[in-house]
Amino acid sequence: MRTGPDGGVSGTPTERRVDELLDRMTVAEKAAQLGSVNADRILTEDGELRPLSAGGFPRPVRSLLSTHVDTIETVIEASRDGDVDRAFQAFLLDPQVRTLQTEAARELFAELVAAEERYLDDWALDDAEALAAADAY
Repeated sequence: MRTGPDGGVSGTPTERRVDELLDRMTVAEKAAQLGSVNADRILTEDGELRPLSAGGFPRPVRSLLSTHVDTIETVIEASRDGDVDRAFQAFLLDPQVRTLQTEAARELFAELVAAEERYLDDWALDDAEALAAADAY
């Protein structure tokens, strides 16, 4: 068997090779891919990886992606620990939520948590400062 440049076995279906490559990537590496169209390599139709550099995203797009990536990373960190206050910080990063005053955003967040509470068994709801300060929870 011949090993390809991505560490996969040549002749393996492209979809499987892409899945295996994604499985080896960390969340940070995947998130970094959202912030740029620069790439070391690109998977071609014949299943080989070739060098590619296409430049970065325009500044406004890069800014939107960066905010989205920050939000998602913070949500993932919060979900690993069941940290409601960190989840609230992620909620505040969302561009739509930023249009609200912090108190209004806290009440909305508390309403969302209350509506989904039955799915949040591993979350430290009783210890959350964001919920303790909200009337809606």
